[in-house]
Amino acid sequence: MDDLARAMNRGLDAARPYATVAPHVEHAVALARFQARDPAGGPFRHEPLSPAVPQRPTGPMFPALAAIRGDAGLDPLLDALEALQTELVWAADCAEFTDANLNAAQFLRAAGHLDLAAQAALALAGAS
Repeated sequence: MDDLARAMNRGLDAARPYATVAPHVEHAVALARFQARDPAGGPFRHEPLSPAVPQRPTGPMFPALAAIRGDAGLDPLLDALEALQTELVWAADCAEFTDANLNAAQFLRAAGHLDLAAQAALALAGAS
C-alpha cells in the first residue's frame, strides 16, 4: 500500500466519529480514488506546486489547526488531516510534473474538500 492509500485510510478512520468532518473526508477520498466527481467544480486548493521536479510539501498544511492542538482529544484527527493533505498535494505535484494536469486538478479538488474538513475540525473545538 502506498503513502496516499495509507493516508486516505487513516483519514477515513479518524474522521468517522465526527459527523461534521467525515463527509468532507469521505468525498475527498472518493475524488482522490477517482470514484467521484464535483459537477459544480467544488472547492479547490490553490496550492503552489513545485516549479520543476516535484517536492514533498513541508510544514503544516493547516496552520490554523495549531491553535487547537491538545484540545478535546482531536489530535489524532488533526494528524490524519495533515497527513492526508500532504499526500494529496504531493500527488497533485507529481501528476502535474508528468503532464497529467487533469489528475493534478482532481487531487487539488480533493484537497479543497479536506480544507472544508479542517474548518469543521476547528468548529468542533470552538476555535472557528
